[in-house]
Amino acid sequence: MYFILSICTSKPAQTAKPTASSNSKVASANELVKQAKAAFDSKDYNKSYEMYEAVSKAKYGQEITINSLYMMGESRFRQKDYDSAVVKYQDVIRKYPSHPLAASSLYKQALSFDYLKEKETAQMLYKKVIEKYPSSPEAKQAQAKIKN
Repeated sequence: MYFILSICTSKPAQTAKPTASSNSKVASANELVKQAKAAFDSKDYNKSYEMYEAVSKAKYGQEITINSLYMMGESRFRQKDYDSAVVKYQDVIRKYPSHPLAASSLYKQALSFDYLKEKETAQMLYKKVIEKYPSSPEAKQAQAKIKN
């Protein structure tokens, strides 16, 4: 794959090959994510959290960062550390509100508040999921939670 580099000049665009360091950075990101997922899947949520945190801080790209932030929230959610999960999900919502994981993050925040027995806040967030992301699968799930 070649990247086209051009600057607004009269010179023609130059083609540059990805460098070995950019290829190794992608490989490193993929390997870290793979390891973090393995830790999550084996229910080692502390390790998973730490690995996703390292990935999120390493500037591997926006999509990897968003997924890592979300999975940090998921790790805390699975540990029943709902307060911390809410904070991580908020990072996704605040920084990337149009990303599909924002709807899931908002829904998971509502679930977290439900588990924390803060029913009014949970209901408000379920309604917000429906309002902000009406065509998302989470909106249907939130609708079911409002009826209960």
